[in-house]
Amino acid sequence: MSKSLRVLQIEDSADDAALVLRHLEQAGYEIHVLRAQEANEMRAALAGRTWDVIIADHHLPKFDAPAALDVLQQTGLDIPFIVVSGTIGEDLAVGLMKSGAHDYLLKSNLTRLAAAVEREVRDAQVRRERKAEEESSAARRKIDEEALRRSNARLITVLESITDGYFMMSPDWRITYVNPQAERLLRQAREDVRDGAFWQDFLEPAFQRMLGHAVETKAAVHLEAYSTLFAAWFEVHAYPSAEGLSVYFRDITERRNAEEKIKRSLKEKEVLLREIHHRVKNNLQIVSSMLRLQGRLIKDENMLQILKKCGDRIQVMSLLHEQLHSSSDITSINLAQYLRAVAAKVFSSYSVRSSKIELDVEAADVQVAMETASACGLIVQELVSNALQHAFPHGTGTVSLRLNAQPHGGFEIIVRDDGKGFPDEQPSGAPPSLGLRLVYLWASQLEAAIERSTKAGTEYRILVSGIAAPAV
Repeated sequence: MSKSLRVLQIEDSADDAALVLRHLEQAGYEIHVLRAQEANEMRAALAGRTWDVIIADHHLPKFDAPAALDVLQQTGLDIPFIVVSGTIGEDLAVGLMKSGAHDYLLKSNLTRLAAAVEREVRDAQVRRERKAEEESSAARRKIDEEALRRSNARLITVLESITDGYFMMSPDWRITYVNPQAERLLRQAREDVRDGAFWQDFLEPAFQRMLGHAVETKAAVHLEAYSTLFAAWFEVHAYPSAEGLSVYFRDITERRNAEEKIKRSLKEKEVLLREIHHRVKNNLQIVSSMLRLQGRLIKDENMLQILKKCGDRIQVMSLLHEQLHSSSDITSINLAQYLRAVAAKVFSSYSVRSSKIELDVEAADVQVAMETASACGLIVQELVSNALQHAFPHGTGTVSLRLNAQPHGGFEIIVRDDGKGFPDEQPSGAPPSLGLRLVYLWASQLEAAIERSTKAGTEYRILVSGIAAPAV
């Protein structure tokens, strides 16, 4: 299969032109040829069509090979230029090659013409492809550079307008960029901030350690520290990268002052609340003492029991305020400690001898609000009091108190005695005594379920859901 070849011939002799073409056709080329004899004809041919090779005679009446080579070079086209001459000196041939000709042959010896044409056409194609690739790469590089330039411009626009101070440090700790907010916060112009002595002054020990740590670990760091140089608190974020260190900072003096003011206010309120709890406890103690004094003047036994019950309930509330006053956290109560104290207070109130009636307490650490603790304490006071009054006719036995945390929040309280049990004739509905009615009332306030069992002594189980969880 013949190969197509577009040939522009610079030749005045038709016979010589035919001789060249015959050699190429014998090599298997299908020739498309145009012959030019003057510079204008060559320019027109180069402008009008695409050529694979130019084969030029060295000397024509009005034109020659050096002039033709000059015309080609003026166009900037990369077309193989081969000189074919009847007689040409070696010095002229070397001069043509130095000027840009690709090869030269004698008309008397055209045996290597086809090989020379094939080689130069192939090399020209390689050059064109390489040039196209370079141009494409340059175009892509230009596009990338323009995209980077636009991206950097957008970034600078953002950095120039953000409310945080920002500066960029090179790996050698030289500041390369400072935004306007940094100028305002540092109270210096950008040129002054770039000054090494000033920067050394600004880098107080806390900031020096922070930025040094970011550079060493290649990890972002955050710090809030006070600057004696500026008499201000700064919040600083530093982000290391291959280009250096990006540092964002802001003046948080007002925020820190507000936080300190809030802390002082909370401390004052805490002191005030502790004082209130202390005074409430004292007032309840006074009321309890007054009830005891009043009881000395009463001869009616039922009335004395009523006053004693009231006094015991007041003591339970007094214990709550006493624990809140001494607790490190006045927003919640350690229910285990509180219920232990309540049960012990009831035993003390009834002058129970531990050798006769034993108090057995097992309580998990559960934190609850004051209102929850108050209701639980009153419930335990009533149930333990009832057990001491009615469960042990022979004066011996055990009262058990259990506080168990629940897996999904909440807790249960169990008060159990091994006494004679609840009377069989007692109705199963709402209990008739005031104390037990109060137990059910306080349980309903807690939205707690309450169960009673009389199989072996008496047991009350109060399940409170979703109010508290085990203390960590």
